[in-house]
Amino acid sequence: MKYKIFLLTLLLAAFNVNSSYGQVWLPGDTIVSCNSGLIIHAVASPLNIGSGEYLVSSVPFDSVYFSGIGSNVSTNYDDNCSDTIDIPFNFSFFEELYNKATIGGNGYLSFDLSLANQFSPWSFSSSVPSASLPLNSIFGVYHDIDLSVGGNIFFRIEGISPNRKFIVEFHNVPQFSCNSNISSTAIVLYETNIIEIHVLSKPVCSSWNSGNALLAIQNGTGNFAYYPPGRNTGPWSASHEAWRFTPSAPCDSFDLQWYINGVNAGIGDSLNLSNVDSLTLVRVEMISYCSGQALISSADEMQILSNSTMVATPSDTSICFGKSLQLSISGVSDAIWSTGDTTLLLQLTPATDTTLYAQSYNSGSCTQYTQTHIIVNPVPVKPIVVFDDSLFLLVSDISGIQWFYNDSVIEVPVSDTLSVTANGSYYALNFNEFGCSSSSDTVLVTNVSLQEQSEKNDFVIWPNPSNGVLSIKCVNEVEHAVITVVNPTGQKITTAEFSGDRFEMDLRSYISESGLLFVTIDAGSQGVIHTPVIIIH
Repeated sequence: MKYKIFLLTLLLAAFNVNSSYGQVWLPGDTIVSCNSGLIIHAVASPLNIGSGEYLVSSVPFDSVYFSGIGSNVSTNYDDNCSDTIDIPFNFSFFEELYNKATIGGNGYLSFDLSLANQFSPWSFSSSVPSASLPLNSIFGVYHDIDLSVGGNIFFRIEGISPNRKFIVEFHNVPQFSCNSNISSTAIVLYETNIIEIHVLSKPVCSSWNSGNALLAIQNGTGNFAYYPPGRNTGPWSASHEAWRFTPSAPCDSFDLQWYINGVNAGIGDSLNLSNVDSLTLVRVEMISYCSGQALISSADEMQILSNSTMVATPSDTSICFGKSLQLSISGVSDAIWSTGDTTLLLQLTPATDTTLYAQSYNSGSCTQYTQTHIIVNPVPVKPIVVFDDSLFLLVSDISGIQWFYNDSVIEVPVSDTLSVTANGSYYALNFNEFGCSSSSDTVLVTNVSLQEQSEKNDFVIWPNPSNGVLSIKCVNEVEHAVITVVNPTGQKITTAEFSGDRFEMDLRSYISESGLLFVTIDAGSQGVIHTPVIIIH
C-alpha cells in the first residue's frame, strides 16, 4: 500500500514502504502562513504479527526510557540473571507466546526461564545466530557490565491495554574492567509484539573481552537471529540510537484515526486543516485489525505553527547532566514557555532530553511559537583520589584524567598517577566522549618541604625565597630541558631552554612585587619538577 504526502501546494516524495511492515508516518513540524490551511496525508503500511521473521529498522532515539524508575532487579552482584519476572500481557516472540522472562545481568532479556537465577555469561566471541549464546533472548545490549560497581536494572509497565509497554532499563551501569565507561540501554516490548532497543550510551572497552558487544534478537534454538547493520558481535560503540524489530506477518487491515490537539477528528487517509492561527498538534494512530482484535500498532505526531518572528536561542543544544543553561526569546515582547514560565529568559537544569516550546500572544492575529531541543549527555564516573606519600593514586579504573594544581592545569601526560613536588591543592577531572567531566574531591598537601620539592627529580633550585635570580643545578647533566614559569592564576610569565647541569634564570624584569611563582622544569625522561618559588621584590 502506498500513500503520498501533500503539504499546501508542495508535493513531497512518496515513501516506498514494505507491505509487510507496520508503521505510519507524518511530515515533520511545519510552519504555514497565518490563517492558512493545509491537507495532511499519512504514509502507512500494515502491522506484522505472529511470524518467525522480523524486519529491522532504525527509529528515533527516545530518552523517555532512561528515567531510572521502576522495580529494581539489580542487587549489587555481577554476572547473574534475575528471578522470573511477570509480563502483564502475552508477547509473541518467534511464533511463541510468553508472559514471563528473566533479565540477564550483562544486558539481555530471555524467555528461557531455565536461565533465571543462573550465571549470566560475560565472555563471548560468537556472532548470532549461535547456540553458544543465550537462547530465546533479546540482546539490548549484551556486553560485560559490572553491577557490583554501580548502576541499576529497572523494569516497569507503561500505557493502557492494548497499548502497554514492558520496559527493561540498564541504568548507568559501569563496564567491567573499564569502570569509567558507562552503559545505558533499554529494551522495550510493545503489547503489539514489536521490540525496540534504545541506546543512550555504549562505549567500547577494547582491553576486555575484545570489546565485544551485541544488539540482536535470537530464537530458542540459536539457528535464527536478527540484528542491525554493524551491531553483531564485535567492538562497536553507540549513543542516542534506537532499533525496532517488527514481526513480518501482516494483519488483515487497518484504519487511520486522526486527532487535532487531542480531540478526535475522524478516520481517513488524510486530514484537512483550515485557518491555522496557533500551535496545532496533529496525531494519527494506525489501528490494525489482527485476528479480530483492534490494536494501535503505530502512531506519529506533527506540529503546525503559524509563521513566526520568534527565535529561541540556542535553537538546539546539548549539555552535561546536572548543568544549567539559559534560553532566550527574541523577536517578540512577551512569551510563555511550556514550563509555565512567563519570561523572555529561562534558566533551567533539565535531567533528560527535552523539547521546550514558547509562544507569544501580542504579535498580531496569529499566535507565534518557537521551540528548542536540548540533549542531556551523561557525566563520567567521579574519580577517587588518595594521597600516598609522594603519589596521587586513582583507585578506580579511569583513563583520560586531567590533573590540576591550585586550580591550574598541570601539563603532564595523561596518567592515573601524579608525582607531588609542591604543597598546595590537587584534584583530577575525568572527561568522557561528550566533553562532560566530573571532579574528584580536592586534596590539600602541606607536608612537602622546599628542599624535597626541588630534589624530587634530581634538580635543585635556589635560593628560595629569591630576589628574582634563580640558580638551577642538575644532579646529572640533561640533554634538553624546558623551564616554564607561571603565576598563581596559571598565566605563563616566561620560558627558557637549557642543557648541561647548571642554569641561571633572571626573572626580575617580569616581577613588580613580592609574591609566589611556579616553576616547571621538564627534562623528558630525565625528570620533571613543579616547584613554587617565593619572590621578594
